Amino acid sequence: MMTQSRIRSGTFDPNAPSGISGWLVLPLLGLIFSFILTCHNIWMGFTTLSFEEWQLLFQLYPWYCLYVAASLTGGFVGLALMIHVARLFFRYDERTPAWFITYLAYVAIIGAVEAVILYHYAQVFDEPSLIENEPKDTIRGFIACLIWIPYFLFSKRVKNTFTRSAG
Repeated sequence: MMTQSRIRSGTFDPNAPSGISGWLVLPLLGLIFSFILTCHNIWMGFTTLSFEEWQLLFQLYPWYCLYVAASLTGGFVGLALMIHVARLFFRYDERTPAWFITYLAYVAIIGAVEAVILYHYAQVFDEPSLIENEPKDTIRGFIACLIWIPYFLFSKRVKNTFTRSAG
């Protein structure tokens, strides 16, 4: 139950929908699924090649290794963002919509940058399997932005749910 001292004045409407239910469940489920998928991708990034294979790859293609390191770093930043957004989500914090929108924008931008880089290396390595999921993944990130950013900006449920101040 929310206490009046922690609720922003004039923001809670008892007649409007509130709580993590309805359509608001979907972004939360997406956040949880993305967390699991990102952990899996980071693990695969570390374990796909042996140490000797990494050394050889670094000697032959140092820029590709830099891309892999940057991609893994971006994955860790994404995990940190997901944890922070989930923490705010479950605390009904008023900053949740802004942080969720930031997370969505981060995912879309990182996805687009990775797609461009992977298209380049697919040609360098003559390996089309590097990009077999890229168009779908990149488009999915932008579609998520198109759906959820307006929802988090204009939804009565969002405005009525995330009312607790940070203090």
